Amino acid sequence: MAVFQLSWPGAPMIYYGTETGMWGADDPNDRKPMIWLDFKYEAEKEHPYGWEKQIDPVDFNKFIYNHYANLVQLRMNSEALKKGDLNVLETNNRKVLAYERKTEDEQVLIIINKQDMVFWIELALWNQVSDNHSANDTTPIHKTDPILMQNQQNNQFLGNSLIIQENKQGIPPYSFAIYRVIE
Repeated sequence: MAVFQLSWPGAPMIYYGTETGMWGADDPNDRKPMIWLDFKYEAEKEHPYGWEKQIDPVDFNKFIYNHYANLVQLRMNSEALKKGDLNVLETNNRKVLAYERKTEDEQVLIIINKQDMVFWIELALWNQVSDNHSANDTTPIHKTDPILMQNQQNNQFLGNSLIIQENKQGIPPYSFAIYRVIE
């Protein structure tokens, strides 16, 4: 959801604490105090209404925080993601969302794979991108698997890298890729 919120037009709305791994549902659990990195917390053992509940550890989640921080930084450094026009692309798959954000000087392609299998990027998708750029004309600038964020590799990629097979790029299940066109 963070990828969508920080790459779609408009102001992103992130409920406080989401970026640190906080959880909660109905009142009063949706208004918990903020979790901070430099504090230690006791596990949550009781439900506010006295209902049965499992014991939940309360910790600052560095992986989720870094995920949000990287996406915010990416948006701050991209005029296309802040102000660019939107072009939704056809993927022929209802669980894959692809769109581009474009300004006169920058073009960004976002692909979000919400299925439990690899999404192979076909030529038909690249042909919909403005100016008909291909995978060879683009650089993956940020890629994170929101489920397995512990696999941080380097500055260009976070999480699992793109899957390359027979000169095709694949996006792992429940993952995303963001590309910037190289002019």
